[in-house]
Amino acid sequence: MEKATKFKLQFGITFLLTMILMISAVELGWAQDSNDAYRIENFAVNDNAKVDVKTSGGSIKVFGKNTDEVTVEMYVRKNGKYYSAGNADLDDWEINISKNGNVVTAHANRKKNRGWNWGKNHPSISFVVYAPQKTLTEIRTSGGNI
Repeated sequence: MEKATKFKLQFGITFLLTMILMISAVELGWAQDSNDAYRIENFAVNDNAKVDVKTSGGSIKVFGKNTDEVTVEMYVRKNGKYYSAGNADLDDWEINISKNGNVVTAHANRKKNRGWNWGKNHPSISFVVYAPQKTLTEIRTSGGNI
């Protein structure tokens, strides 16, 4: 094999492995752990359950599981740090995590929306939901990942 071809092959393999390692590290660094949850709620549901999740600026993740309950984990994060219950000021938020019939709701809405709020560092509220695999979902966020 020619030196230039061998070098290109080695470089390509090294680059690919480096990218895989970096992506794995980033995903692990951003992963949320149940121990970091601000609040966790469990709801028993029947077949054809519905989950309605909404937040402003936070992310939403929904995972299907072989179960007959919905688990909602709420995360509060500010300045890269997760907050536990009682350690974050959520007075500007309306939080609703509840069940009505076979519908589980998880909403986090800011009470006041004063434009861009330059210079303010408000907490973000994210949800991770574990639900039966055939659950109907309605999810909305105004700035986070889904």
